[in-house]
Amino acid sequence: MRIKDISEKEWIEIARKYVDKSILSIDDDAFAMKVDSEAFLISNVDGFVESSDKPEKMPWHACGYKATIAALSDIVAKGAHPKQVIVSIGLPPDFGVNESMEILQGIKEACDTYSVKFYGGDLNRTKEMMLDVVAIGISKSMPIPRHSENCNENDQIYWMGPPFGSSAKGYRILTGQEEGEIDLVKRYFNYPKLQIDFLKISGKYNIKSSMDCSDGLALTLCSLVEGSGYGIELDKKAILGNTIHGLGSEWQESVFFGGEEYGILFIAEEEVKGALLIGRLKKERGIWLENKEIECRGWDHFA
Repeated sequence: MRIKDISEKEWIEIARKYVDKSILSIDDDAFAMKVDSEAFLISNVDGFVESSDKPEKMPWHACGYKATIAALSDIVAKGAHPKQVIVSIGLPPDFGVNESMEILQGIKEACDTYSVKFYGGDLNRTKEMMLDVVAIGISKSMPIPRHSENCNENDQIYWMGPPFGSSAKGYRILTGQEEGEIDLVKRYFNYPKLQIDFLKISGKYNIKSSMDCSDGLALTLCSLVEGSGYGIELDKKAILGNTIHGLGSEWQESVFFGGEEYGILFIAEEEVKGALLIGRLKKERGIWLENKEIECRGWDHFA
């Protein structure tokens, strides 16, 4: 059996036996440990590979910025305040020095935007540009899990993030698959926003579970309720009301399977102000939109 013969999820299942247990589950997007009676340390590592993550016209500066936001987003989704970033960067010998500095400038700008310290890291020789970003945060309360066993029917699903399908549309414009404003590419694909305001909500409301949405809305929704015994009934009006304009008849492909929005999906029993209500838990398993089940698929590194 080869890596290409299994999915990313299947590989993680095989790898479980080698990994020490954390406060959070092994398939969560961050790792947690208690450091004293009043604080938890939350960490995450996220990779960015030139051949799979960088469209040709994407600036090197944006690569550093986006890779940093991807790592910080998982910290924020756990209800933790991001504090520092370190990186491991791999560069081919013929890679431009100026271009490599642009990557670091992008990392630094992302960190400065959200008051996070960038402390450098490690340099390696590789066949293509590779960037691993380690983000570390602190939470004074128990980190919010990816899965919860305390869900109930009619618990509410909320979204904090950009318009649905915006990153997918930005990607198509950047790669020349369709025409559109370059500002949309910058705002939603190259330089995504960190949903730092989620920390105000997580500190005020009882959030049962939460996830950063980077692998696609459908896959993230499926992961959010995995093990809960419930499915999700989505509100089509709410989904369409927060969908980027101009997606056309194939809008569901971009909305549910596009990925890289870096918004946050979470479950709460109470009404939450400052976030968009997009659905509720139901007894029937699966993700449903107007009585049609949405396929549980999204980004898979091995697909």
